[in-house]
Amino acid sequence: VKKGKSIDMKKIFLSLMFTFIMLSGSFCQAAEKYAYVELSSIMNNYLYAKNVSQNVKNKEAEIEKFLKSQNALIEKAKNQTEKKALEKKAADELNKKISALKAYNVAELKKIETNLTNAISVVAKKEGYTLVLSNKSVLFGASDITSKVLTELNKK
Repeated sequence: VKKGKSIDMKKIFLSLMFTFIMLSGSFCQAAEKYAYVELSSIMNNYLYAKNVSQNVKNKEAEIEKFLKSQNALIEKAKNQTEKKALEKKAADELNKKISALKAYNVAELKKIETNLTNAISVVAKKEGYTLVLSNKSVLFGASDITSKVLTELNKK
């Protein structure tokens, strides 16, 4: 009678160990899913970022135009006093324009960063990724989700 119980206990123990090993293996596999995005590709193809870049270039061109027009006015000044007054006025206006451009640039970069983070999060959750890195951080073993993130970004 004891021998039969011993065999049954061994079978139950082996069965439990096998089940445990199978389950723990499947949990480990499900928990580890990595991806990466190519940030340079995103910045080159994200429509909102392209628009911001074009706006910055346009504002820089406006500043250049302003400088040329102010230099022409300063050259036509009748005397040193008028010249110094025009230079001060131009410098003050230039500083305002440059400060406005910097503020615009910072605000837009924050929006782009927020949008990118949100899009990566949406794609990662939808696809089941536990970790998303930049392509420069990955040597091997992760999926490229750049195109999916770009699709998500450009929806808006």
